Parts: sequence; structure tokens; C-alpha cells
Amino acid sequence: MLRTLVKEISKISGYLWDKGWAEKNAGNLSINVTDLFQDKIPDIRIFTYGMEKTYKGLRNSVLLITASGSKMRDVNSVPLNHIIFLFFDETGRRFSKFKINNKYLLFATEDIPSSELPTHLEVHNFLIQTGSKCKAVLHTHATELISFSHLKECTNDKKMNRKLSDMHPEFKLFIPEGIGLIKEQTSATFKIAEETIEAFKKHKIVLWKKHGLISIGENLDDAFDLIDIASKSAKIYLLSRNSQ
Repeated sequence: MLRTLVKEISKISGYLWDKGWAEKNAGNLSINVTDLFQDKIPDIRIFTYGMEKTYKGLRNSVLLITASGSKMRDVNSVPLNHIIFLFFDETGRRFSKFKINNKYLLFATEDIPSSELPTHLEVHNFLIQTGSKCKAVLHTHATELISFSHLKECTNDKKMNRKLSDMHPEFKLFIPEGIGLIKEQTSATFKIAEETIEAFKKHKIVLWKKHGLISIGENLDDAFDLIDIASKSAKIYLLSRNSQ
């Protein structure tokens, strides 16, 4: 199961790089992999790290997340070098960091999780507490949607979704609830994490204005597909707008 998951991470990372959605070290992903470690819990007292707040939903859970500074082209080619496993204790306030080697054995690491860790923690905590089937969280810089977010048509989510929905029938079919919109602001903060959670109460994909997208899905494929479909609608709109 874990080997299959690593292959999926490699595949999706490759898609992001090929599409030009992951310049330099842009983009990150995380997955709730608690089920894969029920019988393989290491001594999480090793190198434990405290957090600013308690996440009750993350108690005794395990999250996989890309490491800070990871480039998606490198995650694609050597995924094991760029993913970290966070093992949370029974309080939901501390975690230990591990990686896996080529034999898929755990070892403690000093590598740092993605700078967007606050958002990933908030989202997974929310998903667990609400009983969601979604376990994957994906953040990337989809070019067409970032470009679309600069337009006046993207001043609010209702106007934005109306335009995107009119562009492509697949948008209506697979994203009937539309996408959420977060105003332009500094990323990697608790503020944007909290606003993202509010948006995820109604949506499965959220646009961070002039920054990028974050989506949730039962797996990485699902999360990627949502961004891909929304991006296609934005691309069609931009092409048709420029041709007028």
C-alpha cells in the first residue's frame, strides 16, 4: 500500500511540473496515512516537536507531507527524499518526524515540513473531525487560475463561479458547488489556514487569489482532477476573452 502511494505521489508531482504549475519549489501536498501505520508506530518520543495549538482531530494520527524546499520535479524522480511522516501523540499538540528509506523502513529525520504546514494541519484536523472521506490535500500554482484571479471577474466567488461554470460543462458536472475564494494575503499563516477551512465547509477546491489553488480529495488523483478541471475552465475563459 505504501509503495503504491509513493508511486501516486511521484505521478502527481510529475503532472504538476509538466503543466508548469510548480516553478522552483512551489506547491506541496499531504495525505492522512494513519491507516497504513496501525501496526508500525515507532517510538514517537524521538525528536518530538511542539505546536502552537492543539489539534484534537490529529491525536494518534500520521500525516505524510512534502518537505520544505522540495521541487516537484525532484519529488517526481526521487519521492522518498522529499516526503516526511508526521506522527502525532495522544494530545494532538506534538509530533515526531520520520522518513522512509529504499527498504521502506522508518528513520527519524531533521527535515522540515512544507512552509504551508499550518494550512495542512488545519485542513486535516477539519477533515477528521467532520468525518470526511477526503485524505489528500494538494496545493499548486495553476497558471490559468492565478491569471483569472487577477481579473475583475474574480472579485467574489459568485461572479467567479458563474464565469467558470459557463465556460465548460465538466466544471458543472464535477465541481457543482464551485470553488471557494480567499482574498489576496500572506500565505503560510494561521489566518489563511482558518479562512481556507471556512471555504472547505462548502467547497472541495479553494483559490488563493493571485497565489494558487488548494484542493482536497479521497486521494491525490481526485484532488488533482478538481484543479485540472477548474484550470481548464479558466483557460477557456482567458482564450475566449482575448479573442473577442
